[in-house]
Amino acid sequence: MGVSYRKGFSDEDIAEIDAVIEGMVDARFYAKQLDRDPSRPVYNVDLNTLFETSADIRAKIEQDLRRGVERFPESLDLHAFLSLNLREQGRYEEGVEHMRVQAERHPDDADWQIAYAGSYMGYGARSVYKGRDGHAQLLAAHEHGRAKFHEIADRIYRMPLTNPQKDTLNQFSAAIDQKPRVEFIDARSPLVRTLDDAGAKAVNKLGEWLRGGPGED
Repeated sequence: MGVSYRKGFSDEDIAEIDAVIEGMVDARFYAKQLDRDPSRPVYNVDLNTLFETSADIRAKIEQDLRRGVERFPESLDLHAFLSLNLREQGRYEEGVEHMRVQAERHPDDADWQIAYAGSYMGYGARSVYKGRDGHAQLLAAHEHGRAKFHEIADRIYRMPLTNPQKDTLNQFSAAIDQKPRVEFIDARSPLVRTLDDAGAKAVNKLGEWLRGGPGED
């Protein structure tokens, strides 16, 4: 996948950070395979075991990323992926708070600010908001995430930005407010691509849930 944020790192540091990211990607792929088709007989285990295994994998990824950010506290890549991992576990407030603290530590660095804004993408998931009130709660969570993103983005747009930074922010805005457009993908860095794709997937799932209306999950 490659390391996107290289400021202040040696080639040896980059190689270590990249190894953590590659391990995370491999584990994520396996977990998503389990989630995608948990009935495949090749696994020879029941549904509950598959989801428990997937949760265990996400927890292992979190541990690896936490060790990574302890070793490289200035790695935006590792912090952003840790935030994404927390959100994928349904720990939305924890995920965005982690990036808020990092953004506060780097107030004049647009890359860190953009990563913080991006942590609000895909805020909320159907699996977290269940029962008769789940639909209303999901709507409220999505609106909260959208509003917070734009609050942060409005401030970032006032900073001196490079064209790639503007492009990234524009793409995040599109993904959070409308159906993501695949043609944006070529302009994205590997890190942004992973984070953006995760947000886009969450947005699509949200749309499917909203069209389905409230239920009693």
